[in-house]
Amino acid sequence: MRIGYAVFYLDIETLKYYLMNVYWPVYLNLESEINKLMYAIHMDDNHLGVYSSIITDLILRASTEIETLSKELYKSNGGKQKKFLTYDYDCLEYLEQQWGLSKKRILISSYNCFFSQKVLYPFKMNTPKTGKDGKLTYLWNNSYQNLKHDRSNSLHFGNVQSLFEAVGALYVLNLYFKDTEFDIGTDGTGVSFDESQGSTIFSVYFHSGNAVEQDAPFTKKNDFEESLYLSVVIDATAELFRQGLRKKSESDLQYMFQKLTEYTDNGNPVDPEILKPLAEEWRFEAHKKTDSKIYMDIYNGQQQLKFKAVMNKNQY
Repeated sequence: MRIGYAVFYLDIETLKYYLMNVYWPVYLNLESEINKLMYAIHMDDNHLGVYSSIITDLILRASTEIETLSKELYKSNGGKQKKFLTYDYDCLEYLEQQWGLSKKRILISSYNCFFSQKVLYPFKMNTPKTGKDGKLTYLWNNSYQNLKHDRSNSLHFGNVQSLFEAVGALYVLNLYFKDTEFDIGTDGTGVSFDESQGSTIFSVYFHSGNAVEQDAPFTKKNDFEESLYLSVVIDATAELFRQGLRKKSESDLQYMFQKLTEYTDNGNPVDPEILKPLAEEWRFEAHKKTDSKIYMDIYNGQQQLKFKAVMNKNQY
């Protein structure tokens, strides 16, 4: 009955998407098995190196999904068709160029995890490849290659740390594949946004942005490159606000030009070192003299701003 009710409220396009997404159910199944594992192993720093056949199996399954999904994303996001595609050298490198995967971070947010380091960068190449001096790869990929090609001598690679890195990488790719947009209304800071995105283990970082520049479509903060989701103003709601900003800018410039004309007409030298502090003073005076109607236009426009949450694909 629960499924029936859920389907009832889905539009046709959303329903088609859920029926066609064969990756997310597999991911959730992996998560459910890891959640069970958490009751057998206390997930803290002392057990990062714990390995077993169960963990090896989970790493291999997660990494196989990464292979398949990375190729799917490569093809659907403009990657050049090749006869033989490698998931790491071709696909993940291409997605790195497009989206900056190596800088994207996620958080281990499960209440059953007690690691001191809960922030993961699953696509950062920070692990030396086994047997290849000087070459780096992803931590989970090094474990995957060893377990796949030389398991009897590589059992220790099937450990807790590699498992979380592998499943974390798969989580990120699944979110990019889903590529879901959310209408978050007036909540530009994303307080109501579900940062878990359906996961019971991980959460994303959300780039909140409720500021609107006069001409810029998007304002980047320091955490932009690390965030998987962005808060973006819906353009149709921003025009009235931008009109108010433009009016204020024009008013400020007119006042400053008037002051500059008076200054030069009085025979004062055009010296940048003198004019710079004067310009700041005139700007402050202009701000105080701004017509109250302009402020009302800005305020009314700001009240109408609406936002959506979108995947960070370096589109801004």
